[in-house]
Amino acid sequence: MFTRQEIIDIFAANLIYYRKRSGISQADLAGRIELDERQIRAYERAEYAPNAIYLFRMAQVFKIKVDDFFKKR
Repeated sequence: MFTRQEIIDIFAANLIYYRKRSGISQADLAGRIELDERQIRAYERAEYAPNAIYLFRMAQVFKIKVDDFFKKR
């Protein structure tokens, strides 16, 4: 079983992966999901994870399932 921080770390790494793979900037992603760019930076630094609404919106942007954010690479 993963700790809370390990889960957040996995999410952060996957967010960076999917964002860069899609060629989307932090600012563009923030705009698409109606969130402040500072929040995206905090997610990518593994400071904390987004709530379910933003997870779902990000998954829609990247055309993935929400659980794809939590698969260890």
